[in-house]
Amino acid sequence: MYDYQILQQTASRFLTSCTFNNGWKFLLDLAVLLYGISKKRISIDTLSMEEYAPVARQIWQKDIKLSQLNYPFAMPFTDLDRHSMAKIRSFLGFLQNNYTDTAKATAVAFNSMLAYMKRAKIIQDFVTPVSLADMMAQMLSPQRGENILDPTCGSGGLLIAALAENEAITVTGLDQKETILAIAFFNLFLNSCTNAAFIHQDFFSYPSTDNALLYDVILSNPPYKDSALSTMEFVRGIVQTLKPGGRCGILVPEGFLTHTASREVVHTRQWLLLENSVQAVVSLPMKIYKPYTVSNSSLIILKNEKPALRHKVFFSRLPEFAGTDAEWSDAVYIPDMQQIVSAWKRFAARGYNQSDFNNGLFWTADIPAIQAKEYILASDGYRYSKYFAPKKELEEIRRGILKKQIELNDILNGIFQEGESYAGRTN
Repeated sequence: MYDYQILQQTASRFLTSCTFNNGWKFLLDLAVLLYGISKKRISIDTLSMEEYAPVARQIWQKDIKLSQLNYPFAMPFTDLDRHSMAKIRSFLGFLQNNYTDTAKATAVAFNSMLAYMKRAKIIQDFVTPVSLADMMAQMLSPQRGENILDPTCGSGGLLIAALAENEAITVTGLDQKETILAIAFFNLFLNSCTNAAFIHQDFFSYPSTDNALLYDVILSNPPYKDSALSTMEFVRGIVQTLKPGGRCGILVPEGFLTHTASREVVHTRQWLLLENSVQAVVSLPMKIYKPYTVSNSSLIILKNEKPALRHKVFFSRLPEFAGTDAEWSDAVYIPDMQQIVSAWKRFAARGYNQSDFNNGLFWTADIPAIQAKEYILASDGYRYSKYFAPKKELEEIRRGILKKQIELNDILNGIFQEGESYAGRTN
């Protein structure tokens, strides 16, 4: 039995001791060596630090799957000083010499470094919290043999959640950034998925008119820009990339569900409700994306088929965490998420049952009720008898203010920490 917690802690300390300019490149270059160790192609003890760059390049070029992706930089390890290279050698040597299960150890090391660099904002990614990714995968419930797509896959968290739900599926990640796509490759491989496909392409140029390129399930956290119109384009594209009867789970800003100023957005919601099938909408807490951002958003579950007669939409709101920031982590939402998933699965299997909805965490609305409110799909619109959809302008201003507050707090915290360090050096 190995203590992988020690490995996690060692990985975090190792990262703080290195100097690098590009977090993505640093992580990517390390991932190549972890990949080589995992596949038992290299031994750190037999390599000099000068050999790291050519060996990493050889691993990339000779690996059948990895070579299908471009290495997005000139050469591995070319931008690091000898101190950082020595730290890399020490850390990888510790991993290799203390953990004989290299597949498990390299996965723990990579996951720890990826999580740390995201939390510390060393790398920027469209981050979907693990608990939320798991809830999305559980509500979509991928079945054996189905093919799954994340059209903006980032580092691959949603695909990993789908595989955790059912290993007997095929997964594909699409992204327009080569570096992030390569990180997703290592993330999935080091988490025991060796057959994922990755496509370097902008989703908007993806040929969804080709039936061979349609998917059973799509999970997505699109990089929207607080715009109902840009979200509308993503949602339309995702639904059109589903097979008939296919289903998707998309994280969308609340403004897309409530916006009434643009008839195009209203018509899109109408199209989703009447020509496809809105299955469920779960409103999410603003804090769920911390420490990366705060956002009014919802998870919307859709199916590529016309709704049945007397179709009802399942609505829920995940309650905001009421504790202090020091007590917060996305894991605090898991108990309520589990209730929502359980109720949703019972609802999807047999329809409305009043006993499932007595605790006030879930409710439903039929199509005529949604039509009467200009196809507004925000959960609270059908929870309270008096509900007024927020104006787009006010909502976006409020969200912008909250983001600026977070940025200002980060700056002030950085200044305070620097001041403490300076005071410590002068004492």
